[in-house]
Amino acid sequence: MSTSRLFPFPLVALALAACVPELPEDKSPEEGSAAGDCTDRADNDEDGAFDCEDDGCAASPDCQVEPAPPEGLVVAIDPAAPVDDDNLRCVIAAEAVDPNGDVVTYTYAWTVDGEDAGLDRDTVSAGLTSGGETW
Repeated sequence: MSTSRLFPFPLVALALAACVPELPEDKSPEEGSAAGDCTDRADNDEDGAFDCEDDGCAASPDCQVEPAPPEGLVVAIDPAAPVDDDNLRCVIAAEAVDPNGDVVTYTYAWTVDGEDAGLDRDTVSAGLTSGGETW
């Protein structure tokens, strides 16, 4: 009895088992590739981001934010009841919030009695003011 005839079958079976190709992983379509993807409250591409938070929806008209001005800015003049030799300082009492999430920057423009005073800084020197004026 020859031992060479007993081993070829198991070796061939092992070789075939090792050659089975891996099947590709099932991929969901990219977010935003189908109508309604960006507003359906679903994570269609299963990447953990929903609708407009997903990079695939960034260009979607459904995710475009209309420009809106900042809101909530509150300013005050310090001191509140100035006398002749007081400088006037514009104080931001409450910061503005931009509804689009943009950075808010501030510029200053003073008026005196309703007319442009030509000043673009936060403080007006006491030497530029006179009693009875409205700044």
